[in-house]
Amino acid sequence: MATLIAPYTGTLIIKVIEGKDLPRVQMMGKQDPYMKIQFGKHKKRSKTAKDGDRAPKWNQEFTLELKNEGETQIQFDVCNDNLVKDSRIGILKAPIHVFLSHQGKAKWFPLYKTTNNRSQAGNLCIQCEFKGTGGLPAPLPQNSSFGIVSATYGTELMSADVTGFMQIQAQVQGGRLVLKTGLTDYFGFDPHNGHKAGKVLKLEYKKDGKVHSTVVNQDPKNIVIELEKPIATASVVMPSQAKPFQQPPSSGGVHTQPGVYGQAPGVYAQPQVYGQPPSVYGQAPGVYQAPGVYNQVPGVYGQAPGV
Repeated sequence: MATLIAPYTGTLIIKVIEGKDLPRVQMMGKQDPYMKIQFGKHKKRSKTAKDGDRAPKWNQEFTLELKNEGETQIQFDVCNDNLVKDSRIGILKAPIHVFLSHQGKAKWFPLYKTTNNRSQAGNLCIQCEFKGTGGLPAPLPQNSSFGIVSATYGTELMSADVTGFMQIQAQVQGGRLVLKTGLTDYFGFDPHNGHKAGKVLKLEYKKDGKVHSTVVNQDPKNIVIELEKPIATASVVMPSQAKPFQQPPSSGGVHTQPGVYGQAPGVYAQPQVYGQPPSVYGQAPGVYQAPGVYNQVPGVYGQAPGV
C-alpha cells in the first residue's frame, strides 16, 4: 500500500515556535534549549533560547527545498546548549505526513526521552507547510469519493489525515474498503511508533443520506465496509450503449438526430413517408403490421394508419 505515497518535490517550511514542560537536564541555573531538525539529507539548527529553561520560545522558520525526496521520517531534537557538553532534553521522530496533516497550522506534539516514544519529555509546538507535489494522496472531489468524508489514522496525540488514501482504495476495491492486515502495513507508515494502544483508523462516510462513523483497531480482522456508489449522471453515454443514428429516407419528412440517452430526443418536423417504417428511438426500425391505402397520410406513430 505504500506505493500510494509519492516522493516529495517542492518547498517544505517548518516553523519552530516554542516548547513547554521540558525536563531539566542541567543541575544548576536555567538551561538554554535549542532545536535541531533532520529530514533526509537536510539538517537545520535553531537559535538558542537563552534561559528558556522549561518553556523556551524560538519563533524561527526554516525552508527546505526537496527534490524527489523519498524519506518520510523527520526528527526534532531539543538540546541544552552547555559550555562543556550539550545534553538532549527531548526528541520527536515521526512521519512527515503527521505534521503536514495540519498544513500551515501550529500544533503541539509530544517530546520523548528516546526514539521509542515511551517516556514523554515535554511538548513541542511546531508548524509545517509544504508547497509542491508528493506525499499522501489529496482528497478527491465529493462526487467521486464514494461518500468518504474524512479519515484519520493514529493516536489522540499524533495522527495523519488519510482521507485521500482511503478514497483511492475505495475506487480500487469497487466501492468498498477491505481491511485484512494491520493498519501500519495497510498505510505503509506508523504515525506514532511505540504506541499500539489507542492507535486506530477513524472513518466518516455518507450512505443512504446519513453520515456513518466507524473506528477500526490497529489490527483489523478481515473488515469489509460497503460504501455509497457514485451516482452516474444522465448525460454520460457508455460507448457500448451508443447506437448510430438511422438516417430517414430522402423522399419524405425531415427527421433530426435524437439526443443523448437520458436527455430529450430531437424534434420530428413531419411524419416519415408512408410505407417506410418509422425509427424507434435508439432501436432498429419497426414494421407496420397493416399498411394503409397508398397515397394517404399515415396516422400517428403507434396507431394504425388511416384508410
